Amino acid sequence: MTRDWRQSLAFGLGAAAASWPHTLIAVYLLFFLTEYAGINPALAGLVLAAPRIWDMAMDIPVGRLSDRCAHGPGGRRRLVLWSAIALSSLLPLTFYLPPTDNVWLRAAFFTVVGMAHASAFSAFSVSYMVLADENAGGHTRRNVLIAAAAICTVAFNVALTALAPKLIALGGDGPDGYLFMSLALLPPAVLFFGFGYRAVGQEAGNAPAAWPPRHERLLPQLRSTFGNRAFWMLIGILLCHTLGMGCLNALGIYANKYLLERQAEDLVALLSPIAVAALVGMPLAVPLANRLGIATAIKLGLGVQALGLFLLWLAMVQLPALLIPAGALAGLSTGALTLWLMGAVLDLCKSEGDPVPKGVYLGIYYAVQKLGQSAGGLLASGGLALIGIGSGTPSTPELRLDLAVLTLIGPFAPLLLGFWLALRMPWPQHPPPSPDSATPAVGAPPPP
Repeated sequence: MTRDWRQSLAFGLGAAAASWPHTLIAVYLLFFLTEYAGINPALAGLVLAAPRIWDMAMDIPVGRLSDRCAHGPGGRRRLVLWSAIALSSLLPLTFYLPPTDNVWLRAAFFTVVGMAHASAFSAFSVSYMVLADENAGGHTRRNVLIAAAAICTVAFNVALTALAPKLIALGGDGPDGYLFMSLALLPPAVLFFGFGYRAVGQEAGNAPAAWPPRHERLLPQLRSTFGNRAFWMLIGILLCHTLGMGCLNALGIYANKYLLERQAEDLVALLSPIAVAALVGMPLAVPLANRLGIATAIKLGLGVQALGLFLLWLAMVQLPALLIPAGALAGLSTGALTLWLMGAVLDLCKSEGDPVPKGVYLGIYYAVQKLGQSAGGLLASGGLALIGIGSGTPSTPELRLDLAVLTLIGPFAPLLLGFWLALRMPWPQHPPPSPDSATPAVGAPPPP
């Protein structure tokens, strides 16, 4: 195995470890709060939303902090190290049920843990991805690292989806089973973080040579980003994309229980086709973007994703035979969009003469990404409260019909809005990419 491939694998493992708590929270925490913590769905939705709102406020300052760390002892790697330690420490607390019967105290505990996790994840993600861009030495290598991070994240999340119910059962089901699962994942997470920390190496020579004085305020820099209209249009597309997928993630465990009539936590049949197909879609994303241009590729990806999720809904409510092909179609587009959106944002924040550093742009990116996921979870929990799903709610034909309508409208409407925004977006025109670029410039026409 060459040094580059070893570094790519190690970088991907670090990104995968950082995603584990996020994946568990997105897929299982709402169900855990309503079924085992005794928190009603509306309050549980607020518990999930509060850390995202906090994170949205903190992401941009964290990006600025990352830019400042680039010129201190240890560079951005300091922030990667300390945030990895924080994420590892918080993992066992994600499903720890406090020894109190007071629902409000339990809600406060999970809110605080969620806020701490969100801040640590933001610090890790921003610094980790900027290091990938700065250390790569070109678009090709950067995109390989981003692809490695995405592929490892999806691959291990597939394994996590299959393993989680078994770990929960091994721990005794209920709250003890969830706690056992999070403790069992801690040793491999620490090991993977160690690989990732080594992979980012030392600060690259192409990092900014100087940084503005500390007294320069963040607000003027944020105002400067509004001159980059294409960036903000892309952020709108990202918001719609993450809102739809966040809603689907939160509703998936309920659809599995009430619509597909399976064990709630056993999400292998529902999520595995999506995740496996995403692994296939990621390697295909680069040649497809080279052929179509990223602008066209993103429009195509959003359209195919909406179609795939509609077919997946049909599979859940009426045609189970469509479950695998519909999930595969949704997964292929989701995997490709993961790379295209990140690559497009990194390209759009490099405008010549732009005084805003990349850390601030990426802070905005991650803030909006989490805002969408939070809003999706809040939309799902509000809908669940509206149709009357709570702890131990029995399955009835009326309940299944209401849940089917919620499962269609919640994820599908924002994805259609994102597709409409992509069609309306004034993609900037750039020259065709250089031969060493694995992903064409945003809006560039396909090569001859």
